[in-house]
Amino acid sequence: LIIVFAAYFNGALAHVFYEAPKKAAQAVSQQAVTHKPSADASVIPNNPGPAQTESTAPVVQKGESTPPAGHVPQTTRPAVPNKEGKIDFDRIVPDMLSTHLPELLMAIILLLVLSASMSTLSSLVLVSASAVAIDMYKGHINPSISKENSVAMMRFLSGLFIIIAFFIARYELSVIVTLMSLSWGAVAGTFMAPFLYGLYWKGATRTGVAAGMATGLGLSVSLFFILGPANSPIASTIAMIAPFLVIPLVSRFTRKPEQALLARAFEGIGSKR
Repeated sequence: LIIVFAAYFNGALAHVFYEAPKKAAQAVSQQAVTHKPSADASVIPNNPGPAQTESTAPVVQKGESTPPAGHVPQTTRPAVPNKEGKIDFDRIVPDMLSTHLPELLMAIILLLVLSASMSTLSSLVLVSASAVAIDMYKGHINPSISKENSVAMMRFLSGLFIIIAFFIARYELSVIVTLMSLSWGAVAGTFMAPFLYGLYWKGATRTGVAAGMATGLGLSVSLFFILGPANSPIASTIAMIAPFLVIPLVSRFTRKPEQALLARAFEGIGSKR
């Protein structure tokens, strides 16, 4: 429901701020061309009167260039095209904020967006730093590291990740968009089906889950490069659906989990209290 509403809202904004003004501008241009006087109609009489001797041409100030014939002043905002010549839907909300809203309301909205971005950035930085400093370094490389050194490493990594994020945003590296589309598709294709089957189905086996994870990861990466970054949603969708078919198929022909393990994992689930 939320996705449908977002798509409808985005399409409505595109029509109000882009398609409708563009059609209005085209109608004005076509009307001006239709009412343009022909060369044969502009005949100068032998004895022109005072009113006819006055020039009807627009006054051009000093330093300004004369507009070409058939020029129509731009009174509406045209659509902002992308590289393919289509409407760039990513520009709808930023252009709306900068051109159609009062400055005070725009400042409030930008503060809300900034606060949401800062909360997301802080959580991602802390998770990334703790994953490297605690899960990887302390868990596998140096288990005897002290708590003070772990905290110092987390602080150093947090600052390092913020600096890297700043340079990516400052120089607008397009590779980050490709990595994001690839990584989220790979994560969803690898973990969504095993996660749901592990919660709600007792028949999933270790081999079936491993096969499903390998299928989701392989499809997401391979289809991303085969179909191209522009079709990454299609690749991610296929990678998310395929493991739901692979896991029950492989689990049907592989060794089932022990009943004691299943009883302990699903203890208290579905029982009346």
